[in-house]
Amino acid sequence: MAQTKKTGAKGAKATGKSAAAGKKPARAAKTKAASGQAKEAEAQSVVKHISKKAARKARHAAPSRIGRGEATLCMVRISAQKARLAVDMIRGQQVESALNILQFSPKKSCKIVLRVLKSAIANAHEHGGADVDKLWVVAGWVNMGQSIKRFMPRARGSASPIIKRSAHVTLQVAENR
Repeated sequence: MAQTKKTGAKGAKATGKSAAAGKKPARAAKTKAASGQAKEAEAQSVVKHISKKAARKARHAAPSRIGRGEATLCMVRISAQKARLAVDMIRGQQVESALNILQFSPKKSCKIVLRVLKSAIANAHEHGGADVDKLWVVAGWVNMGQSIKRFMPRARGSASPIIKRSAHVTLQVAENR
């Protein structure tokens, strides 16, 4: 009987049942409430992140893809400097005159840019539904690609480097200038 009358803190320590059993559900309830709040806060932050991401995409997106076409030819074995000469000739021209300029120019880069231009026209017609007769070359650029490095033997056992350059050619066409 002496054990059942002890209801204080010392008795709870001795038996380990009555006081500890009362504290555990209270702690569990607090942790459940805290985890619920944490989950709500996390869900709100995810929603904010998604809305920020969508806003960023809308801000940086192209105005409209209707009537536009783009083509890129990567790793072309020509230097970027030589390819830029051909792209500079046709930038801002109507597609028909740009095709004529490129077809009748004797440069190697003009043949490469002609392929890219035809592809951009086909992309604008196929994906954007553009009228081919109303297309203009609105933008074009040439970036450097990887360079292949080789060595040529020279006099007295030395060698001189040979750098074979490549380029990435990109053209954009659109209906309105």
